[in-house]
Amino acid sequence: VCTSAGNAAYLAAADPRLAAVATVAGMLPEPALFEALYGADGVPARQQRALDAHTTWTATGQQTLVPAYSETDPSAVNYNPAPGAYDYYLNPARGGIPEYTNALDVASLHDWLEFDPISQAAAITIPALVVHSNGSAFPEQARKFHHLLAGPKEIAWLDGNHFDYYDSDTHIDSAVRTVSDFLHHHLTA
Repeated sequence: VCTSAGNAAYLAAADPRLAAVATVAGMLPEPALFEALYGADGVPARQQRALDAHTTWTATGQQTLVPAYSETDPSAVNYNPAPGAYDYYLNPARGGIPEYTNALDVASLHDWLEFDPISQAAAITIPALVVHSNGSAFPEQARKFHHLLAGPKEIAWLDGNHFDYYDSDTHIDSAVRTVSDFLHHHLTA
């Protein structure tokens, strides 16, 4: 689910022990997406911020933290001033629980900006399922990932928004049924 779907793409491309893979509301970026989001100058600027934060960490042991999600603070890594845009992360009745720290170490941006599960799709030859929706993160990236998969593949286009696949019983149950049917078909044959 989400970024873990991208991590699963790397694993599915590299680990011969896997027999099938499924993603749900996957965050499936590539360098071109980051450039489109942040602009041609934005990516190098973020990479420099990451390098500066790493240098500070190395010299002082001090992390450079910014909010991970915010509707009010433009310094956040994910900033969207639309009310409710990040309700899942900010609402204590949802994901904003006391155990969650809404912070990101700027030094990690370098690795994030290099994260490219799209580049892994052509190496995935095991059965693969992409579960996504128009309201989930970057639907065109999910379609692109599915298109590039090299093995048997399926795509299930459901409804709802990205965060529905985190805490909406209806959407989670639908995704689980879809993934379960897919895995049952491919792993019990």
